[in-house]
Amino acid sequence: MTRAQTVADRIVSEADASGFRAHGLHVLAGDDVAEHRWTADLREDLHPAAKGFCVIAAGIAADVGLKRRDVP
Repeated sequence: MTRAQTVADRIVSEADASGFRAHGLHVLAGDDVAEHRWTADLREDLHPAAKGFCVIAAGIAADVGLKRRDVP
């Protein structure tokens, strides 16, 4: 069993015991990867979240000088 799988198993066990609800879990420990899904692997509409990340990324880029603020 990999380190990531050991961590994932402990998290899944705690989540199940506590009633915590999630869609899935992805653990990266060094080069080891482990995943767990509680729900079916269905496509979900992430557009609202993506918009927020784009706005934040544009703001950070402008603050560090990677994007011009005076674009017409």
